Amino acid sequence: MKRFHWSTLLSLTAILAILVNPVFAAQEGTVVASAVSMAFAAAFVFHTLRQLRLVSRIHRMATNINLFEKMPVYAFSALTARTGIGIVIIIYYYVYLFYFLHLFGPTYRASLIDSLTTVVFLLLAAASFVLPLNGMHHRLGEEKARLAAEADRRFEAALKRLHERLDSDSFERMDDLNKALASLVIERDALARISTWPWRPETLRSFLTSVALPVLIWVVTAFLGRLLEV
Repeated sequence: MKRFHWSTLLSLTAILAILVNPVFAAQEGTVVASAVSMAFAAAFVFHTLRQLRLVSRIHRMATNINLFEKMPVYAFSALTARTGIGIVIIIYYYVYLFYFLHLFGPTYRASLIDSLTTVVFLLLAAASFVLPLNGMHHRLGEEKARLAAEADRRFEAALKRLHERLDSDSFERMDDLNKALASLVIERDALARISTWPWRPETLRSFLTSVALPVLIWVVTAFLGRLLEV
């Protein structure tokens, strides 16, 4: 899991090659920038797929799924969220490179390909966050359904006892039976509120914020560009 893979080194090298001196790429021409970007993207995608497949495999190997012990369940959500945010950062830099450094010139405007590329990267970011956790989501759903079915059977059995006592005019220990029914109602409600998605709410909020921000930047940039043309 923590082994340093060659694709990680290539990814970091490509990132540094762009981030340290983006102006150099702009001055040398779009060929240099495109080559470096493609090398980085290929290495990043390869490393991402390898890492996220490993997460899915570990989730499939898990044997003890406990709906009430969330720490082990949440173990990999931060990793997949960081991976998705890393893809979103590519979009950040793409906007910075082409619209603030004017790599293609100050008059360059977003094309259909640019828009489609942004959408594809956003979908890839979302998939990198959600898909590796989907297997655990289904397993948690199955465990939740099992516990809910057990609670329903107990509730049905308690109701049957209640009806039997009412039909026979036997009201002894009715208070205990009422307490049992109330406890089962609380259990069923508690189970219904448990989420089967294996991430913390704050992890999801952080990811959604990182995804929404480049979209907002894109919209504002496009709006200002059209406004300045008027």
